[in-house]
Amino acid sequence: TIRAMRDPRTEWIRVQIYRRMTPQQRLQIVCSLNQTMRELALSNIGSAHPAWSPLEVQRELRRRLLSRDLFDKVELSLSNRVAP
Repeated sequence: TIRAMRDPRTEWIRVQIYRRMTPQQRLQIVCSLNQTMRELALSNIGSAHPAWSPLEVQRELRRRLLSRDLFDKVELSLSNRVAP
């Protein structure tokens, strides 16, 4: 719950657990959270735009996550790919 996340004792325990983890374990948690966030965002975008293709949904996720300049560069690179 929100209250438990703000409880100083709970937070102290959480910090101690993270401190005992290896860098690899902490990175694995970050990667897992990132993947979950992407899946939730894709689901949300797809629900908001049911007529969009999966490629359009993925494009919208890129637009939301990347800076405008990087998004434009990625889209240009993707548009220059030759379809198999």
